[in-house]
Amino acid sequence: MKRGIIAVLTIITVGAVLTLSGCNTTSVVDTPSVSWSIGEDQASITFTWDAIQDADGYIVKYNGKADTIESTSYTLTEPTAEVEIVAYAGDNVSDPWTASFAAVETQNIQWYTRADSDPNHPSGLGIKSDGSVVTISYANGNHNEIDFVADNDNTISAIQVVDNNVAKHNGVAYKSEYNYNSMNVAPETGYETYKPVVENGTFALLKDPDGQKNSNDIYAKLLVKGIDGTRWTVDVTVQPIGGLRWLVK
Repeated sequence: MKRGIIAVLTIITVGAVLTLSGCNTTSVVDTPSVSWSIGEDQASITFTWDAIQDADGYIVKYNGKADTIESTSYTLTEPTAEVEIVAYAGDNVSDPWTASFAAVETQNIQWYTRADSDPNHPSGLGIKSDGSVVTISYANGNHNEIDFVADNDNTISAIQVVDNNVAKHNGVAYKSEYNYNSMNVAPETGYETYKPVVENGTFALLKDPDGQKNSNDIYAKLLVKGIDGTRWTVDVTVQPIGGLRWLVK
């Protein structure tokens, strides 16, 4: 009789343990597979993804903020260096999907005007596809690798002005209220083929190879830190993603 009672109690105890264990099972939430596209204004990005099974919603993180949404798309208009998107179900959160939109800065570039007596000194400046910046001698270098020139009239000039055989449509923008550190978005308009250099001035640069507003456009900002005769010292920050005006590092 006692053996029967013990057996029954054992079965009940095991069942209870299994039941409690089932309550603590952690459900796995899949990571969203996100695609994104730049808006026509070149200053916003729309993120889209397929619905995650059993997810209660999604969290979009940027600039220390976290927006909780239920939809599977999100348009971000605030410039940021990185975006993170997760799915959640109850207290369970997926691994993050992340993407970088950080601009690339090159500091203390020595840039010489074409009036400099040494033709080997670099008066040309080129923006590379990875966001880096190179300086090239206008006199002895390949003009197709140059996007902007420190010209002999103390202007920052688009290469096609100095050499009209180079088929580019680059532009320079300047306003006295531009601030290098706070320019998180390059201006949409106001680009001209040249602008007079201004010490401590901030300039916006547009590398435009085809004259169209599209993903070929590369935006940058330039700070003239010092002018010493024919030598300029400049910092340049470039957004390497084509067609995006965000300039956050």
